[in-house]
This record gives sequence, structure tokens and C-alpha cells, in this order.
Amino acid sequence: MTSTPLYRSRPSGFEIQPASQPEARRINDFIYLSEGLSNSYLITTTEGRIVINTGMGFEAPVHKRNFDAIDDSPVRYILLTQGHVDHVGGVDLFRDEGTQLVAQAHNQPHQTDDGRIAAFRASRSAFAFADAIARAWKHIQENVGGGIPAQARPTPDITFDDRYELELGGVRMELLWTPGGETTDSMVIWLPEHEICFCGNLFSALAFAATFSARCLGTSRTSSRFVATAIVRRCGSSNRWNGSSPSSPSCYCPAITVPSSARRLFGTS
Repeated sequence: MTSTPLYRSRPSGFEIQPASQPEARRINDFIYLSEGLSNSYLITTTEGRIVINTGMGFEAPVHKRNFDAIDDSPVRYILLTQGHVDHVGGVDLFRDEGTQLVAQAHNQPHQTDDGRIAAFRASRSAFAFADAIARAWKHIQENVGGGIPAQARPTPDITFDDRYELELGGVRMELLWTPGGETTDSMVIWLPEHEICFCGNLFSALAFAATFSARCLGTSRTSSRFVATAIVRRCGSSNRWNGSSPSSPSCYCPAITVPSSARRLFGTS
């Protein structure tokens, strides 16, 4: 008896589309997903909202409309799992008075480096995304209204080196630096009481580990943390992938539920 390999059941990277969902998808009682080139997440609390990643600038109106329909309280924090344009682009639209933008300390240098190669990358990736982006612009203009926001290049209000903890409305989270992922400022967001990890782009559209050794800082601490996260992905059938199921083409920035056997990998037991 033969079985189909898991990777063949996954959508390819070319199936990832710009944000166009008519509404956010409910993940649990306080987490909601709006899919896009990179997924954006909303965490609701009694003291305001937390937004994880904001998509490209032109996608932000879709994400914001979807999240405002769930909860329109102030955005207290925006968390960036990395500094790529499809994570930071919508920050300006999501900012409220007093919103704090949180990122790993390498975020600003990474955005600068990303800007240096922007024209080069665009000229070589247009064949894959130009049509989809054009359709997305039309969809936003026809279904969301208003103009297309400019792409943000934000400066974080709070940065950290290795680990940062924050709490809002009873939801506690730990931000963990993982530059062994796609960028040197990559981080995951771990909710210890709920055993949920937002793992950013540590896994590609095919759910493979997105290790980019040329970009890594090469510390043993970084390597072990990345390996720990990768192991969590493989720990038994009790994992639940939110936003990256075989039926969902938008596979970047999933949230996973971590089985108890893997909790120690995050230093929580």
C-alpha cells in the first residue's frame, strides 16, 4: 500500500494570493485570520487588539475591514514576525493613537537591506505576481473602497534581542528570536497558557522548514531554537495548523497548537 506524500497535498507557492477574503476566519475564541500574501492575525482582548503582521500596503484595507468587523477596539500592539514587505506594508493603516509596533532588533536593518534589492527583486518576480496583484487592486477598489494605501516602511517602537514578553487583557505571549528562519529578524510568538505558536515564515508554502543559511547569524542558540520549532511541527497528529491546511492556499504565517510533548522545547516546562 502506498500513500501520497504530504507535500503533494499542499498548494504551491504560486497559489498564494493577495488578500481578498470577505471576512476573517475564526480560529478560536480570540484569534482570527485574514489570508493574504502573508497571513495577518487578530488577537482580541478585553484591553484592546493585537495584530500580527499587516500584509502588503495594498492588502491592508482588506485585513483591516475583516478585523474591524470582529472588534473595532484600539490596536494596542502590532507584532512583526519579520521585516519583509508582505509583513510590514500595512502598518500605517493599522496604527491607532498609542499603538506600539514590536519587532526583533534586526528589523530596521533588514528593511533597509530589503529596500536595496527591491527594484532587482520586482523585475524578476513580476511574472509570478503581477496579474494577481492587479486583480487584488481591482478587488479592493470595487469591494472595500477608498484609495490604495502606500507601502509602509515603519520604525518599531519596541525592539528586543533574544526574547520579549508582553501581556494584554490576560493574554500573555513570548516573542522569540529565530533568525534561522527566512530573515535575520525572524521571530515566533508563543502563547504559553494556550499552547499556540505563531511561527511566521519558518515554514514555506509546502510546510517545509524555511531555512536560509546564507541569512542566518549562525549562533548555536539560534540553531537550537529553530530546530525546536521545526520539531514542534512534526510532533504527532495533535498539531492543528490554522491557515495552512491543504485546502488553504495562503500558507505563510500559520498558527499551530503545540502538543504537550513539545512544550519543553519552548522552555515552558
